[in-house]
Amino acid sequence: MNFNLNLLALRAKLKQNGIDIAVFKMHKTSDNSVSDIHFISGFSGSHGICIVSQEQAVLSVDGRYLVQAKDQTDKLHWQVQNYPSKNFQNIIQEMLKPNEILGISALSMNYDTFLLIQNTVRLLGGTIKTLKNFDDFLQIPTTDDECLLTQMKNENIGESISDRINKISQYIDDAAIVTDDILNGWIFCLRRSSLTKDKSPLPKMIALFSKNNKPIVFSDLKMPHLEQSDEQHKDFDLYDASLLEEHIKNLDAKTIQLNYNTTPAYFAILAKKHGFSISHLSMENKNFESIKNPIEIKNAKKATELTSIAFIKTLAFVENQIALSGQNEISEKDVSEYFHNELKLFETAIDFSFTPISAFGENTKIVHYNHDEYGATKITNEALFLLDSGIHFENSTTDMTRTVYFGANPKKEFVHAYTMVLKSLIMFSSAKFPNNTKASAVDALARYYIWQIEADYNYGTGHGVGTFGNVHEFPSISMHSNAKITNNMIVTIEPGIYNDNFGIRLENMLLTTQTKEQTPNNQFIKFETLSSIPFCKKLIDRTLLTENERFWLNNYHNDIFNKFSKIFYNDKIVLNWIIENTIAI
Repeated sequence: MNFNLNLLALRAKLKQNGIDIAVFKMHKTSDNSVSDIHFISGFSGSHGICIVSQEQAVLSVDGRYLVQAKDQTDKLHWQVQNYPSKNFQNIIQEMLKPNEILGISALSMNYDTFLLIQNTVRLLGGTIKTLKNFDDFLQIPTTDDECLLTQMKNENIGESISDRINKISQYIDDAAIVTDDILNGWIFCLRRSSLTKDKSPLPKMIALFSKNNKPIVFSDLKMPHLEQSDEQHKDFDLYDASLLEEHIKNLDAKTIQLNYNTTPAYFAILAKKHGFSISHLSMENKNFESIKNPIEIKNAKKATELTSIAFIKTLAFVENQIALSGQNEISEKDVSEYFHNELKLFETAIDFSFTPISAFGENTKIVHYNHDEYGATKITNEALFLLDSGIHFENSTTDMTRTVYFGANPKKEFVHAYTMVLKSLIMFSSAKFPNNTKASAVDALARYYIWQIEADYNYGTGHGVGTFGNVHEFPSISMHSNAKITNNMIVTIEPGIYNDNFGIRLENMLLTTQTKEQTPNNQFIKFETLSSIPFCKKLIDRTLLTENERFWLNNYHNDIFNKFSKIFYNDKIVLNWIIENTIAI
C-alpha cells in the first residue's frame, strides 16, 4: 500500500470538497479493515489523531506509540507529536487560519471532543464541516466479515441480562443511544463468532433504550438460525444496523441521552437532525463492566493460572533452546507461535487477547513492538527478551508481561533497571488505600522507585481487563485518570523503564479486595495477585530490595513452586526453570 499516494488522494478530496483542514481519530468501516489513519500514514497502532492540511500532516499519539509512529510514517510528509505534551487543540490553533473550513470525521470523534474542537474553531474564526467518516470519503477497501453473533453461556455470566439492562435503565429518563462496544458487550453478552484482526471478540453494536420498551440492539452481524424479522429475544430486540435511523426517527421521546465521552458526534448530529434535544447520559464511576461478580472472579482466577502455565512453558522452552543452540535457531515470531500452540491445549481457550509483543534485544525499547511489522528478529544469547501476551477464554481474558535475560552475564544497567521495576511492582501490589481512591493516586505508587532514579514510562500503569471482552477496559490507572478503584475489579500493573537501547516491563493481573477490618467509616482496598509467573532471578539485585520486598518476592515464588512443581514433575526442562527462578533470595 502506497501511503503517500493515499495522503495525496485525501488532500485532493479535501480540496474538491472545500475543506482546508481535516481532523479525525482512528476509525474502521469494518472490524477487519485498516483504519483511516493507517491508510494515509502507515501507522498501524490502535490510538491516534490526525490533523491534515494541504501543507502539513500531523499525527498525535501517546507515549506507547511514539517510537512506532515515527518508524512507520514518512518523515518527509508527517510530523509526529506526543500527546498530551502537545494536544490536538494546540495543533489546530497553529494550523487553522480565519475563515477556513475544518472537516471532522463524525463517526471517529467523540461528542465531547467535537464540542471542544467546535469551540476552538469558532474562536479562531473558522467553520466546521462534518463528514460521516473518512473511510467512505477515501473509499478505503473493506474486508468481508462472515462471522456471526453469539451469546455467552449463562454459566459464565454470573447474572441475568435483564438485571444488567435494569442497572442501565435506571439512568435513562426518556431515551438513550449507547454506542460503547464494551458496555454493550457487558449488557447483552453478545460476542463475535470469530475474533477481529485486532483480536477483539466484541461486535460493533449500537443500543437504543427507551422507557417502557425493550432495548433494541443494532448490528451488521446476524444471530445464526434466525430470520431478521424473527430476531426477537426475551430481554432485547435485534435488528440490522441499517434500520437504526428509522427507529430513532420514530422514537416516542423528546430527549435522547448520550454519553458525550464515548458516543461519536455522528449520533448527536443524527438525533438533532430528527428534532430531538440531547443531554448527557451520566454514568461516570458506575463501573458496570469493571466490577466483577463471583462467577467472573472464579473464571478469571482459572484463566490467569492457565495463562501463567503457558507463559512458564514458553519462556522455559525458549531459554533452553537458546542455551543449546547459542544463536540463530529461534525468532521472535517462533516464540509467539510456540505460545499459541500452548494455548491450544486449553479446552476453553479461543485465541490471543491481542497480538503478542515478542521483542528481543533493542526491540524491547518499543512499547508496542510488532515482530511482523519490524521483521522477526532471531534470538541469541546475552540479551533481554520481553513477552507481553494474553488469552481470550470462553469466560475470561488475560494480559501479562515478563522481561527475562537469555545468557549468564546481564549488564549492570539491565539488573539495576529490572530491580527498580520489580520494586515498583511489589510496592503497588502490596498497597492498601481507601475505597474509591482515584486511579491517578494509585498510579503514583508504581512510579515511586522509578522516579527516584529520574526515569519514567510514557503510558498508564494499568487497566481493567474484560470478561471475554476487551483486554483494555475501565478503569484506566494513569496519572490523568479520574476513575476510582473499588472492590472486585480485575486490573493490570505494568511499570517499566525504557531508554534508547532497551526496555523492561513487568506485568501482573490483580484483583482488588477489601481488607479484613471494615467499618462504614473505614473501608480500605488491597490487591490479590492473580498472575503466577516467576521473575527473572538473573536480573534481580537482592541488595536493592528491602526486607519486606524480599519477603513478598519469596512468598510469591514459593506459591508458584507449590502450585506448579507437581504439574511439571515429569517435564524436567520446565521444572528446572521454575526451580531456578523461584529459589529464595
